[in-house]
Amino acid sequence: GFPTDCVLCHSGASPTWDGATFDHTTFQLAGAHTTLDCAECHSGGVYQGLPAECVDCHSGDYQQAVNPNHTAAGFDTVCETCHRGSDSSWQDGQYPHSIYPLVAAHEAQPCNACHSNNVYQGLPSDCVDCHLSDYQQTDDPDHAAAGFPTDCELCHSGSSTTWDDANFDHSSFQLVGAHTTLECAQCHSSGIYQGLPSDCVDCHLSDYQQTNDPNHLAAGFPTNCEICHRASDLSWDQGSFDHTWFPINSGPHRNRECSECHPSGSNFALFTCTTSCHPRSETDPDHDEVQGYVYSSPACYSCHPNGEGDFGRSRMVRSHGSR
Repeated sequence: GFPTDCVLCHSGASPTWDGATFDHTTFQLAGAHTTLDCAECHSGGVYQGLPAECVDCHSGDYQQAVNPNHTAAGFDTVCETCHRGSDSSWQDGQYPHSIYPLVAAHEAQPCNACHSNNVYQGLPSDCVDCHLSDYQQTDDPDHAAAGFPTDCELCHSGSSTTWDDANFDHSSFQLVGAHTTLECAQCHSSGIYQGLPSDCVDCHLSDYQQTNDPNHLAAGFPTNCEICHRASDLSWDQGSFDHTWFPINSGPHRNRECSECHPSGSNFALFTCTTSCHPRSETDPDHDEVQGYVYSSPACYSCHPNGEGDFGRSRMVRSHGSR
């Protein structure tokens, strides 16, 4: 029943009838369809009134598919849900896994890795439903022994390609400074993660007891580490004591070792100004007109509580008069 307008398919410039090209607008020929002979779809010479749904020609393919088994899985027969007309092979099909987006490690899995026994409907979607054995077998740290919750996504992102990409929200004790480089087991020994104390000295008592510059224990320093050490410090050497009794943050007193002024190393109420910093040969000439001048450390501090210069001058003037 083709029309007799030959030019619809045959060009006058073509030297043979085989150069015909039919405008197949009613069913676009793309992908694997472009290589077929007309008779493969139009058997019996029937060209009009044929159905155009994929399954009308591919019901046999649907029924014979085994990876996955479409019939057993109860897949619908709307082939274009997964297969595009432009595909060159059935293997190019891609299911829009919108109910559970497949990303990262899940993207590389074959269907039967999650859908065993051709079960595709009604499956649970929580991570632990598939990964309970991973949870139970994990030993770094041991999730089961530690009593970790089974909400995997608390630490593991669906976009991660490995379990090692986990990131625990350590809001109960902020991990900064040197703590950021520690393994979990260094603080959570014996797999204990709940109910641990959070004061610095609870973990660092031995550091406190072994410190000798200065000797914290002998000096009777308090065990409130944060008085001098910040959690963001990378080393104990970054500690900074608030030396409110005498300014040491500027001038010549800055960056001095504790032992230079406190030679006993234990009793910090004892101090010296004269031993290594202010020899008598320098201080006596500066005080030759100061009445009651005494060359001693307590006397130095009495007149110069804020160091030398204008900070101590007011007290000197009140005690001895202006020079």
